[in-house]
Amino acid sequence: MRESHSYRVEAIVLQRKDYGEADRLLSVYTAEQGKMVIIAKGARKPSSRKSGHLELFSVVKMQLARGRTWDIVTQAETAAYFPYLRQSLRRLSHAYYMAELLENFGEERNGDYRLYSLAIRTLGRLNQDDNLLRVSRFFEMRLLQLAGFQPQLYLCRSCQAPISEDEVNYWSIEAGGVLCTQCGSHAHNVTPLSPSQLKLLRYLERHPYEACQKLEVSNTLWRSLEPLLQRYIVTILEHKLRSVSFMKDLRQQMSTSGVVD
Repeated sequence: MRESHSYRVEAIVLQRKDYGEADRLLSVYTAEQGKMVIIAKGARKPSSRKSGHLELFSVVKMQLARGRTWDIVTQAETAAYFPYLRQSLRRLSHAYYMAELLENFGEERNGDYRLYSLAIRTLGRLNQDDNLLRVSRFFEMRLLQLAGFQPQLYLCRSCQAPISEDEVNYWSIEAGGVLCTQCGSHAHNVTPLSPSQLKLLRYLERHPYEACQKLEVSNTLWRSLEPLLQRYIVTILEHKLRSVSFMKDLRQQMSTSGVVD
């Protein structure tokens, strides 16, 4: 049977880049095709009907035509739009972070509906939830699970003994999880992990987001998990994340202005 030159997808727009005089390159993620780079010809023209439907971090239903280098957007219709992301730099910075992680962990032309669904739900939470630290920590933990890099939180990565929640243990990026008190106290490049941090990581791993919303957890504790998980992710990817620097700079500006994250 002859392969169709046109097909439909639903995609999350992760990146946009101007190309040529009037075109736009889009990095998108779809449930069926995974990560893709496509081109929207003429999208930067004022008369373009597609332009308004290809906003960053929107979910778009598209008709694509197969091309030699990039498949071409012939039709586009917004399926989901998250307006509050664009009204808050804090929300926008977390959305950039989520999109960069999705680009790095998503596979080209190999979709994962679970990852796609997680990303859409995360955008919705970043659009509405005021606790952005909780949204990002939950996304990181679920992403690591789906990508096969789930940190070990229950058995010591060195001696395999059960990890107790009642004492200080150690977070080891190199080992891929937690070291017990005895092993961690003699290890290099480890970070002390408090009982509260371990309990929260385990809860994030085992429970749905709706349950995590009911937790009475301080922003300080949520924020304390950020460097642990981000350094772990950067080690897996073997390169730095641009969005992390953006988030840190923004947080510094907010702190200087007296605004609390």
